[in-house]
Amino acid sequence: MTRTDFASRLKYLRQNGLVIVALLTALFSAYVLLGPKLDPALNASLAHSVALIFFLVGLFLHVILAFGAVVGWVVARQRRHPVGAKIRGLLRIASTVLLTAGICAAVALWIPEPLPTGSRLRVFDRAAWMEEANNSLQSIDRPTLRQSMLADLVAQLPGRNQSQIVAMLGPSLETPYFKHSERDLIYYLGPQRDSLFPIDSEWLLIWLDEQGRFERYAVVND
Repeated sequence: MTRTDFASRLKYLRQNGLVIVALLTALFSAYVLLGPKLDPALNASLAHSVALIFFLVGLFLHVILAFGAVVGWVVARQRRHPVGAKIRGLLRIASTVLLTAGICAAVALWIPEPLPTGSRLRVFDRAAWMEEANNSLQSIDRPTLRQSMLADLVAQLPGRNQSQIVAMLGPSLETPYFKHSERDLIYYLGPQRDSLFPIDSEWLLIWLDEQGRFERYAVVND
């Protein structure tokens, strides 16, 4: 590479640096924040967990950079000195990273949470759902029967009232779990899924409206 080529490439990076930073941040943020929305199994991936740690640390460092650049900007203005190119550059980079990551985070919050991996393997079968043995852990790598029919189950809930839901799923468990959420019905599904360390249990929470009909549901871990 000649000195002229190097100079031209350096000039290109200076002119398009913020665009490159924004694109790289968007790609990394999309993998960390949006990836699990498309493939919940990513939450159980070591690579994704490491990427999440780097993402959070990177955000923290850029917040510090932005704060330092703003302080430098204010001090230079108060002393009536010109704001240095380094301060302006740091502020632009930090604000670009934080803004891009913030947009990706907002999109991730807007996208509904997907059902855990393995929720679409079976159609709902009340006999299999009610069978006590099917509620226990069969294999750490395989969902229980309740978990495997979850997608078909929740698709049948809209329009049903409490008595119909209870007739379908059996009586709600008597447990203090998630009482603070003001849920109306709760059912045990099986062990936690899509986690690098699956040590918790998975539950189906159901809320009813003022008329006692299905309003919404959530799949949560304790």
